[in-house]
Parts: sequence; structure tokens; C-alpha cells
Amino acid sequence: MELAIVIAGAVVVYRACLTAVFYPVPFWDFRRWH
Repeated sequence: MELAIVIAGAVVVYRACLTAVFYPVPFWDFRRWH
């Protein structure tokens, strides 16, 4: 249960980093789109 939460959090952070690197958009916009 906790492991799944950690993995999900890691994926969100990973995708957020990719978005920040390849598509420099506000973080709020990323959250709205996701």
C-alpha cells in the first residue's frame, strides 16, 4: 500500500521534471492538465 503511494509520487515528480525540462510551463498549468 505504502509502496504504491511512493511509486505514484515518484512518477508524478518524474513527469513534472520532464515537463519542466522539455516544456517550460507554469507548474499550476501542469497540475491542471494532469
